[in-house]
Amino acid sequence: MKTHFYITILLLVLIILPGECLAAQAAKITNYTYRHNCVAGTPIIFSTTFRNAGDAIALPGYAYAQVVLTNSVTGATIYPAGATATTSLAPGAMFTSTTTWTAVAGKYTVTLIVYGSSDGINEKELTRISGAFPVIAGSSPTTEKLKAFPGTFDFGIIPYGRHMHPIPLEITWDFFLFNANGEQQAWYMRIYTDNTTRFKGLQNAVHMLSPAGLVSSDGKYTIPLKIWCLNYPPDDQEMGWDTKISGPPPVDDDTYWKGPMLDNGKRNEEKAGWIRIPDYSEMTSDSGTWRNLIGQDITNTHYVTDITRTGDFTLSSPFSAYLATETDPTSVKGSYSCNLVLEIYAP
Repeated sequence: MKTHFYITILLLVLIILPGECLAAQAAKITNYTYRHNCVAGTPIIFSTTFRNAGDAIALPGYAYAQVVLTNSVTGATIYPAGATATTSLAPGAMFTSTTTWTAVAGKYTVTLIVYGSSDGINEKELTRISGAFPVIAGSSPTTEKLKAFPGTFDFGIIPYGRHMHPIPLEITWDFFLFNANGEQQAWYMRIYTDNTTRFKGLQNAVHMLSPAGLVSSDGKYTIPLKIWCLNYPPDDQEMGWDTKISGPPPVDDDTYWKGPMLDNGKRNEEKAGWIRIPDYSEMTSDSGTWRNLIGQDITNTHYVTDITRTGDFTLSSPFSAYLATETDPTSVKGSYSCNLVLEIYAP
């Protein structure tokens, strides 16, 4: 029994010793820099500075920073090669490891990992930073685009009442925005009608005093134009409507059309599923007068406004928006149309 115990202890010591040698190494990332936006084919230099928080590093040992890029859409991972390493670093001293990567179009999350070895053979992770600022690489400067399909909507002949066009407006984009410093720029995708420009100067026109929307062929009358998308859904819990499963709410239900009924007997139209599209003449410097379909925050791609910088919604490309209109016995018969504008705006 004593012999068996003695041999077991020797085996454990032989297994632990190499691990103890590596455990003497530790590091802390103190800073990192790299370009956040670029066009495909651009060389990006990742610079990661780390401090030696363990024993001295000396040959044959080494330490370096590995950059890990993960495509946000496909999940594919890229490990750029060629990181500079140090073979001599005193305790408490710092070293900056650089890696150059030729950008490939896409959006990537960034992870920085410091690896080290005390014997030049066995390597272990010393520290890491996950979720560093993402990298966005556009395919080329000329391919940034905003598209909507179909290009023409025809409601046909409609009777009195509310009507939703059965085919949604599919909105697609492929672009990124960055400022002069190469940083991501917050932006809005806003929608409005441009009836003031189209019918400017028409004598006796009343559309500027009417709800924005579809304008009669003589420019004198309008009927409202409304839109629904996931940025403006009804409150699911309060109304019991699951927009993600069921899509847009029924257009003929006042609860969703005008907003939920409050205790005071009035409706909260801020929670309405269908929102009236403003006319260009109604859009002012106050962003509250705009109809924003989507926006992008500089760090999390969430819906953003001048007030809410961090945003609250995410709509990926493409997304669907539904258009509807409403007539009543006071609506004047005739042919109505409008110019609908989708626009990117960067504050």
